Amino acid sequence: MKYVHFNQGAATPRDISCIGFGAMGISEFYGPSEESLAREAIRAAIAQGINHFDTADGYGYGENERFLGSVLELADPPKRQSVILASKAGILRARQDPSVRGISIEPSYLEGKLWESLSNLGTDYLDIFYVHRLPPNASVSQLQALARFLTEVLESGRGRSIGLSEPRLDQLSLIHAFCPVHYVQSEYSMIERGAERTGVLDFCRRSGISFVAYSPLCRGLLTDSFDVTKLATGDFRTTLPRFGGENLEHNLRMIADLKAIAASLNASLAALSVSWLLHQGVLVIPGMRHPERVADAMKALELSLSTEKLAEIGEVLEREVKGTRYAPAAMEAYGFE
Repeated sequence: MKYVHFNQGAATPRDISCIGFGAMGISEFYGPSEESLAREAIRAAIAQGINHFDTADGYGYGENERFLGSVLELADPPKRQSVILASKAGILRARQDPSVRGISIEPSYLEGKLWESLSNLGTDYLDIFYVHRLPPNASVSQLQALARFLTEVLESGRGRSIGLSEPRLDQLSLIHAFCPVHYVQSEYSMIERGAERTGVLDFCRRSGISFVAYSPLCRGLLTDSFDVTKLATGDFRTTLPRFGGENLEHNLRMIADLKAIAASLNASLAALSVSWLLHQGVLVIPGMRHPERVADAMKALELSLSTEKLAEIGEVLEREVKGTRYAPAAMEAYGFE
């Protein structure tokens, strides 16, 4: 496993695995999941040296946190100290009403959700506490109040480091000026490169902020096994513009060329995708609800992409993916372009 220094408020000798464990899909969004396989995947990840585990209060309405905390046995101090645990709060959801959609960064709301997450996970601190989303119309005073709250979280020790998920560049810059942001998590992959276009990735590099790429396989598109006809009923990818119609046809032609490059390296497309991200100097958290996904991600560590091979990949990526990341309502709610 490849590690880098764990970025947090106080000096520490700890290191964080460059490949982490994305737990979201265990609980929902991608069709049914088998808990027995998820348990195997978590144990396989630990055996491979993965120590970075990522969840959120909204995944499965807390069930994801409870499951992860149980399998990781976080109540056992030595086991708790062996992992770097990240969770997020700020997205409004209601189990009884799936149409509920929104964002809250009110300190009182986040305070309550942080305590809930700690209870769900069975720990008294998070290694990384993320604000899951920032309202696109948040005022300067609201963002400053959020920064003050995050400073309090750091000082209390309930969050050893602070993260923002999907911030706009102006929001990130403002908050970072008042409270140190240690991690930024955004969707980033070979075919989803919004963090580059917006300047967020460059800001993180200049400011010493660790960047964490979620959905590094573009929600399964960047895998050899993807087949849209096999998506389960209720799989939310069926609502995403880039997974349907002419958009999907274009994207699959582009992905076929990336598969050919992977094959030239005797690698899977998933391994190539993770390797490409590691070459960008970011942390990666693939979804790993099956043990096979852990094994596939580990193979990325065996790939060394030459300058020529990276240029070959770049030529394919110039064609750009078609279709937005989310359905129109979600794009508007989160302020995504």
